[in-house]
Amino acid sequence: MYTYETDPPHYELTQNYLVNDSNKQFNILFINDGINAHIMYISDVEALTGFQYCNIQKKVNEKFGDNSQITATLIPYAIASAVKLTNGIHSFYYDIRTENLLDKWLEQLFEEAKLVKKDNKYNDETIPQYYEVPIIGFNSAKFDISVLFKNLKSKDWVISKYLGSSTIVKQIVIKHKCSSIQFRFIDFKIYSMLNKLKDAVRDFGNGQYKKGSFSHEFVNINNYMEEMNKSELFPIEAFDNQLRNKKLSEAKYQAYLIEAAMFANRCDYLKHYDILDTRILIEFIDYLIDLMFKCKVDMLANISMSLRSNAIKYSKAYNDFDINGDYNSECTDKSNEITICY
Repeated sequence: MYTYETDPPHYELTQNYLVNDSNKQFNILFINDGINAHIMYISDVEALTGFQYCNIQKKVNEKFGDNSQITATLIPYAIASAVKLTNGIHSFYYDIRTENLLDKWLEQLFEEAKLVKKDNKYNDETIPQYYEVPIIGFNSAKFDISVLFKNLKSKDWVISKYLGSSTIVKQIVIKHKCSSIQFRFIDFKIYSMLNKLKDAVRDFGNGQYKKGSFSHEFVNINNYMEEMNKSELFPIEAFDNQLRNKKLSEAKYQAYLIEAAMFANRCDYLKHYDILDTRILIEFIDYLIDLMFKCKVDMLANISMSLRSNAIKYSKAYNDFDINGDYNSECTDKSNEITICY
């Protein structure tokens, strides 16, 4: 978050990428927005991969030029993925205890993409096939994509396309140098006007999974190692959201107590919580894709709500059209006879 020396003070959400090679910290210029989640989906096939990403905020208060300063950075501390293949769903998870966890996650993601590619292979091998994997993030344009941006620029990956401005990323396409697989990062909000993940679960989920609760604000850069290794459950005060001035309801806290009691410590519960979110995301992404497919529209092939609406409109217009039918051309318009005065 930039703080400009103006009267009155002016704050602006933006993105910047400052890397400290000694400890692999990412200096992202905005405040912690809590949970951000992602889905990766291969269009028109059975295979699907999703991931859930969490971060913590570190205050730095470093000067940036003469008139601004960096007040906080975001440090990734957990990431989980769920892979849906034709033979079932499996998950993998990394947290801050793993060195270079985002690099490890990207390497594992590529290995999973190979399995997805195998599942999606055409029966007729003579047909050329283009392997582009859309990775859909929930509200990712301002947050998760920025933190992952540095990790995408490695010896194995190259950023081939970039759509958006320096402050808001609409789409990033990265290509693996040694294979034909490409990843396309997109913000899910181009497919929906919902601003919160729990609202998307409410409107699009089938009820199999429910969004859990985790104390993200209570865990910070100074206490995360000590707090996350504890076996005690979080007190209800730990769920207070000072940014939005909200508290966790008693009913939701009781649900958390029942669920968290099944795990040995808070780290194990966080792993369960993140993996559960990936299953939830797969649920409502599948719902939207199936909904669009009823109108013969590929949701992932359109990068805006207006394009999808236009495609559905023309699909409905040609709903009763038979491509093999015999249609006689008949003009029913009345002809205009031009008189002498014209």
